[in-house]
Amino acid sequence: MIRLYGHLRGGGSFAQVTAGMEAALYAHDKLAGFVSIDVEDGDDEPRGYDAPVSLNVGAPMGLVAAHRQGSHKAHWLLLAPNGEVLPPGLVSALTEPSAALPKGVLDGGLLAPSAWGAEVLRRSFPPDTKILVARHGVEDVFRPSPFQREAVRREHRYEEKFTVLHMSSGESRRKGTVELIHAWRFARPRLPPRARLIITMAMAEVTNVLWETGGRNFSEEQIDIYPAFTLSTKETVSLYGSMHLLCQPSRAEGFGLCPLEARCSGVPVAATTTTGFSEHMPGPGVVKIESGPVSSLGDFPGSLAPSVQPEAIAAALVAAYESWPTLDEEAMGHAQELRREWTWARGSADAIRQMTEET
Repeated sequence: MIRLYGHLRGGGSFAQVTAGMEAALYAHDKLAGFVSIDVEDGDDEPRGYDAPVSLNVGAPMGLVAAHRQGSHKAHWLLLAPNGEVLPPGLVSALTEPSAALPKGVLDGGLLAPSAWGAEVLRRSFPPDTKILVARHGVEDVFRPSPFQREAVRREHRYEEKFTVLHMSSGESRRKGTVELIHAWRFARPRLPPRARLIITMAMAEVTNVLWETGGRNFSEEQIDIYPAFTLSTKETVSLYGSMHLLCQPSRAEGFGLCPLEARCSGVPVAATTTTGFSEHMPGPGVVKIESGPVSSLGDFPGSLAPSVQPEAIAAALVAAYESWPTLDEEAMGHAQELRREWTWARGSADAIRQMTEET
């Protein structure tokens, strides 16, 4: 049995992955209990206190909570790299022994959400570290809405609309947000007059984006920016379904849920296909954004990831528009197959089995 430690607050990736892994453990009858790292429940010994295994899917140092609040034999961490190298000091912080914890806080092993992520971890951690792939999945609510998609087709056919969504969260550099805004200028002459780019991002990042894009007038360029993480899951499903295209020119992703959610909703995608995206792309309904050589990412000193150029993003946007009816048909035609394949329970089944068998 496994006791899960994770996040409940906010709509970010930690909360999303927590919900997914909780559903997976429940589906495999391995959920001993759940402890929220960010919400005090006032219970000194909640269910699963003595479960053999703890799994932390939140901030890495949440492992300390598992040592403090449980009597587990092995402590595992789901760690999603966001570049070719890990932040300095992270490995030693997790593995360095102390008087209280002779094996360090990480005395079980690591789960990675993608094969690429697992390779990054293997290069970074000691050779004897147990590393398993527990790929992410998509909630069942992400499915096509035939009526909504038909309305989008009519907009494309009769009104010459082409609405592009970009989910940026708060990490504009890693997500390729700045490069996408530059690319929009290059692509617009070859897009219909009513083309529009919608970006969701942390409002604290808007000033940085304005600075890095030269203070451009977003309104005149038909770019709308909305706060990230303000939508419920149901609202996010509806937002995907109202778009002609999702564009994610990310330089690095541990897995990258947004493109897969969109494709399961029958929405075409333009995206890079390296790092964690390579776990589930390219495929039907996808336009590949070409990546360049590995270069500095800017997250921390020494961080590296494949580069992406505005010209490559612009080319993908234009290609997506010009072939959109075919892309839309492909995305709708394969949505059901993707929904069956990419479930949390299916993707993490082997990892859950190995974690419980080895303890």
